[in-house]
This record gives sequence, C-alpha cells and structure tokens, in this order.
Amino acid sequence: MRELGFQIVDGHVHIGGPPERRGSVEDILALMEEHHVERAVAFPAPGLRPDNAGLARTIARSPDRFVGFAWINPHQGQEALDELERMVREHGFRGVKFQPILHAFQPMSPMVHAVMRKAADLGIAALFHSGHAPYSLPWEIGEVAELFPTVPVIMDHMGLQWMGYVDAAIRVAKRLPNVILGTTGMVFHTKIRQAVREVGADRVVFGSDAPMVHPGPEILRVQAAELTPDEERMVLRDNMLRLITRSVR
Repeated sequence: MRELGFQIVDGHVHIGGPPERRGSVEDILALMEEHHVERAVAFPAPGLRPDNAGLARTIARSPDRFVGFAWINPHQGQEALDELERMVREHGFRGVKFQPILHAFQPMSPMVHAVMRKAADLGIAALFHSGHAPYSLPWEIGEVAELFPTVPVIMDHMGLQWMGYVDAAIRVAKRLPNVILGTTGMVFHTKIRQAVREVGADRVVFGSDAPMVHPGPEILRVQAAELTPDEERMVLRDNMLRLITRSVR
C-alpha cells in the first residue's frame, strides 16, 4: 500500500460484540493506527436492538478518534425516535444507520419515514445498507432520498456485489444530489472510479466495515481506482469529515 500523505477518515466501523469478533475499541484503534486512519464513524455491533448507549459510553473515551451514528431499528417506533434524538443531543452522534435486511423493513415504509423526518429535523446524515433484495435495493433507497432532500443519504456498499445493483446505485446518485455512495465492500475498483467520474468526487465516501472486513484491501481498492490525488483525498478523508462535522439543529 503506497503512502497517501494524509490521514484517512473511515466512514464505517463497528465497536462491540463477542471477543472473537475482535471489535473492541482497542482492536479498532489498532487497525486505525496500522492504516493511518485518524477518525472513524462508529456503529454498535449488530443486533435486533443495537446498543447505541453502550457505544456512546465507549467512544466518549476517545472523542478525537470516533464519531457515533445511531443504529436504529424503526420497528421500535417512538422509542426509536427518542433514542435517536438522545444520541444526537446528549452524545454528539452525527447520523443514523439503517439495516433493512437485519431488521426486515422496506425503505419506503412509514416507520422509516418517521425516522428520516427526525434526521431532517436534527440535521444529520442517514446511512442505508444497500445491495440485497428485497429490502435494500438502490432504487428503493433512492425513493427515500428523494422524499427527504435535505438529508444526506449515504448508500453504503453502493449496490454491493451484483453489477446491476452497482450500476443502479450510480444512476440513483446521478439523479439525486443528496445521495452519497459508500465504498464499503465494493469489490469493483472500476466502479469506484466510475462513481467519482459520473457522480462527482465530492459524493463518494470511504468505509471499511471493520472488524468484519479488514481495512487494508478496502483502502487498496480506492487506490486502484486511478483517481487523481485530490479525488483520492476527497474519497478517503474530506467527504466524510465534512459530513460528521456538520452542525446539528
């Protein structure tokens, strides 16, 4: 891996879970040090009720290294809305994460709209897992983004590993200026380059999905995309940094 000349901002890490997962804050910080990652967007470990409060306590010990996104299960209704507001107001979280596959919901369902309205009110970003039928198809996420144009919507995995979904993710982002494509798990380095060329270098963000995915190959795929030095810095650092330093309302 060649030297970049700047520190990376990783838009997708998970903290917590059983020891064999190697997702302790110490494990993640070690990976960050190894790969020159200055800051990371942190989510809790997966679960039906992700432990956002536990994440807040953990990352409070390293406020210069982590920014939290609340992983919300919209099936929890008003409880979910209250938790999201609490995480933002009291713990400085800067976004909300949706996992339609794990929590079994359609992105266009009313319960998701309720959370998105709260995100719009708070002035935070929303991140959606994408790339799996029937719950997280790129055009479904695009419909949500179109309804909430003031919310930056990160379509993480940018369609994942089926080329048709990846192409759809790029088309959606070209049409909707609030859609940002996340490189997490994107194995096609040529599609990262295509996204930068067709959507814009300012609307592609890097994420590793550590500890489930090692950050090394994820960084290498961005480096293999043959971006200009300025584009590479935007994808690997500046774009996510801009999102997590936005002022909440």
